Amino acid sequence: MMWQGLAGVLTGGLSRFRVVGLLPATFLVSAVLAVFALGDPPRWGNLKDAADDLSGTHLLLLALGVACLALLTHSLQLPLVRLLEGYWAWWPHCPARLATLLVFRHRRRLEKLVERSSGGVPDESRLLAARSRRGIWRETRALVPAWRQQLATARLMQEFPDRENLLPTRLGNALRAAELAPYRRYRLDAVTVWPALYGVLGPRVREAVDDQRDQLDFAVRISVALGLLVPLTAVRFALAGREGLPWLAVPAVLWAGSFVAYRTAVSAAVAYGVLIRTAFDLHRFDLFQAFHLRLPDDSDSELCANQELTAFLSAEQKPVRLNYVHPDPGPPRPPS
Repeated sequence: MMWQGLAGVLTGGLSRFRVVGLLPATFLVSAVLAVFALGDPPRWGNLKDAADDLSGTHLLLLALGVACLALLTHSLQLPLVRLLEGYWAWWPHCPARLATLLVFRHRRRLEKLVERSSGGVPDESRLLAARSRRGIWRETRALVPAWRQQLATARLMQEFPDRENLLPTRLGNALRAAELAPYRRYRLDAVTVWPALYGVLGPRVREAVDDQRDQLDFAVRISVALGLLVPLTAVRFALAGREGLPWLAVPAVLWAGSFVAYRTAVSAAVAYGVLIRTAFDLHRFDLFQAFHLRLPDDSDSELCANQELTAFLSAEQKPVRLNYVHPDPGPPRPPS
């Protein structure tokens, strides 16, 4: 069983490395080589000739280079996510005006959603009147405001934190909303408690969380890779003269692909946040049992216990005294 568990951990780690590390690195390296293999002036025939000239040694060196790049950049996954979240706004040399404008833009979006979510819902009398006078088409139109209100309410919960915690990007706000949700409901700091909670998750919840996190990280990597290719290809084809003008459509397509990958990362972050909330809903009491703490009797005592547990797990807080409850070891075994 021990070796099977170790094999499962290694297999899962290698699977994540292939998806999040190797695939984006392979795409980036192949795209860079293809850009320069087009020749000067750039032509598709030059790329085909360069591909035909590749030998087994070249392919082996290319595979080793891709693997090294993937290994070297694997630890940069969290900084890449933080970059797209918008935490660069707090860097010392970041223009404060840019960060302020972006946060203000998302605050306007938040206010519009709040206004839309508080709109009136058509009552039964209006629906009956619409059904009798205008038919099914008018009845459906009468329901549109209610649908928009429900959608705005869901987006407010899943895509936005409160006004004081807004970040400059959509991805940052979606992940920040997921981080703050457990504190609003249970007074548990998700950033502090999540590493411990992850250890007591059930296999199905953990598998779903890991899968969604892999999708998020993969979309972030692809978005960054495509974004890096935009200036490279723009300069490359701009220096090619008149023959390179038609090829300037390539950086435009790459920019569009980077934008689509970013929006995919935002969608994955929203789904990841839903799973984080579900993990806290289902397994927060397992955390108490793992730490040998007494289970709270009601919601009020749970909030106090959650605050103590968060303070205990936080390295910045002073030591917190906890009362442990150990399970009954059972009757002693008879001597053999």
